[in-house]
Amino acid sequence: MSFSTDPTAKLKILSLDEGNAEVVVAQFNPKELQIDKTVPWQKHKDSKSDSPHLEFTGGEPMAMSFELLFDASEAANGDIQKQIDNLLKLARIIEDKKRPHHIQIIWGDAANLPEFKGVIESVSTKYQMFSKTGKPLRAIATVKCKQASELSFKKK
Repeated sequence: MSFSTDPTAKLKILSLDEGNAEVVVAQFNPKELQIDKTVPWQKHKDSKSDSPHLEFTGGEPMAMSFELLFDASEAANGDIQKQIDNLLKLARIIEDKKRPHHIQIIWGDAANLPEFKGVIESVSTKYQMFSKTGKPLRAIATVKCKQASELSFKKK
């Protein structure tokens, strides 16, 4: 996959699932992007001091979160719902895989951010402006993702 070196490149969220061409391109790039890495440690069961013996309990995936602004308030027949729906498609279950999409987030030059492949953990949409008929014209979607190299689903 090639990356753009264009500084005006838009953030993209791509489906990595075979046979799926789902792509969301940010209308406006996020003003902030947060990457979290948790390193879980646990106090050893025999530790009794104020400075306990700690045990590493296993790796946790990186998490990424950002807000995307969708705005069609200047357009004659503005409507942002299709863009929101495309974003939500990436968080919905793919019937034959029985899990949501495996995604990759790309923004500008590949050297700017660590490679991020994973899953969308949540999408929260706040609608902020509406037309006279109630059609949404502006919204902010908060997207939270979790890094993953392989995906499966829990069988019951």
